Amino acid sequence: MKLSIIILNFNSQDFTDKCLKSLAKFPLKSEYEILIIDNASKNNELEKIRQKWENKEHKNIKFIHSPKNLGYGQGNELAIKQAKGEYVAVINPDIEVNKNTLDGLLDFLDKNPKVGLVGPRLYYKNGSTQDSFRRFPVPIDLLIKRVNFLRKRFQGRMAKFLMWDVDFKKPIPVDWVVGAFFVMRKKAWEEVGGFDPRYFLFFEDTDICRTMWKKGWEVYYNPLYTAIHNHERLSETSGLLDIFCKKTVRTHIASGFKYFFKWGLGKKRS
Repeated sequence: MKLSIIILNFNSQDFTDKCLKSLAKFPLKSEYEILIIDNASKNNELEKIRQKWENKEHKNIKFIHSPKNLGYGQGNELAIKQAKGEYVAVINPDIEVNKNTLDGLLDFLDKNPKVGLVGPRLYYKNGSTQDSFRRFPVPIDLLIKRVNFLRKRFQGRMAKFLMWDVDFKKPIPVDWVVGAFFVMRKKAWEEVGGFDPRYFLFFEDTDICRTMWKKGWEVYYNPLYTAIHNHERLSETSGLLDIFCKKTVRTHIASGFKYFFKWGLGKKRS
């Protein structure tokens, strides 16, 4: 088995359907499997997805139910442990792949054995490019990124953090890529110990990429292969009051504390 595709569903059936349709529209050349893991969604969503997709366009598809919401990292982890592929693609349900996206990323990994994880270029529905790769943060970077008026006030610092100062028209090594869509070697995932269970939501992607670098694996961004991200920023804030009003913002802050307690305040890859 060349590739295992992991899609974590949580009250996102419509997005999961679109993701599966895009995978069916642009079938892989390599042998693959799809594992749909449901994080205790409401309204029996997993069964509805099963009825629609089992034994249809995707012949090798498996459905996994979690009796409780395990969060991003541990939800994906539950499926990855059952994955048979040499490579694993972690794909959010709000992703739609384009032609040759997965085949191209697999070819890139085949030709670059030191790369443990690679992310494609992500586009929003309006055609703009998502800032899907970054330098490792320090706390002030996260505060500026999350609050609109600070982002406007410190544009230079944001440009540095989001790597606007580099040529990203070709594959480049980066500190980390966002967890909406990436492909990794199963061997590398096993060596780094998978996702850190201390995070429920947010920072799992930053953490696993940092661990990849620490263990000697490279992390790359490859803009030659693309996908559409139907994205809603859960941790976005318009002002400081959102810190107190939005649960997802508070969760993001809590995960940030865990990340900096683990790694310290430095930006170095290892």
